[in-house]
Amino acid sequence: MEGTLVACKDVDGLFKALNMSHCSDEWRLFIDSPKVSLKAVLLHNGNVYLPFLLHMHLELKKVLIA
Repeated sequence: MEGTLVACKDVDGLFKALNMSHCSDEWRLFIDSPKVSLKAVLLHNGNVYLPFLLHMHLELKKVLIA
């Protein structure tokens, strides 16, 4: 679904939908924001699971407030 953004405020429900158990001590959130893009990735501390790409935005534009 290109162009669709979904917000999740129920992290336990997200993990349940993925058939995984959620323990907040085992996961960390990595956010990278260079000049032209934004990426958020959920990383497992023990590298047992692959990273989950949560958000990627390739074109950030400057907003000028007058």
